[in-house]
Amino acid sequence: MYQSKPTRLKVPITIAFATHTTVASATLVPINGILKQIAVKCPAMTAGVNTVLTILDDDGDTLYTSGNNASAATTVTTSLATALVGKHTLTLTAAGAQDADKACVVKLYVATNL
Repeated sequence: MYQSKPTRLKVPITIAFATHTTVASATLVPINGILKQIAVKCPAMTAGVNTVLTILDDDGDTLYTSGNNASAATTVTTSLATALVGKHTLTLTAAGAQDADKACVVKLYVATNL
């Protein structure tokens, strides 16, 4: 019986902080597959603060929480195996309020067709 090869899907999501905020979110993000890797790239954050990424399912349950993601850098987390099905909320929390609008890009690498 023929089985298709697993596909690695890269899902880039922009999450923007408004001035004077510490939390930014992207909601209703459809993701279906096994989360294998995450890359978080943020610009220089106010006072060089780190960010933490949280992924919630559609019931609000936490599926993943990152360690500290460095300011003005790309932080990559590998060797994940988290099942994601449906729509999700991705939230970045900064350790301090931002003095201007800032946009971070989160790239999710998801294995599909398993």
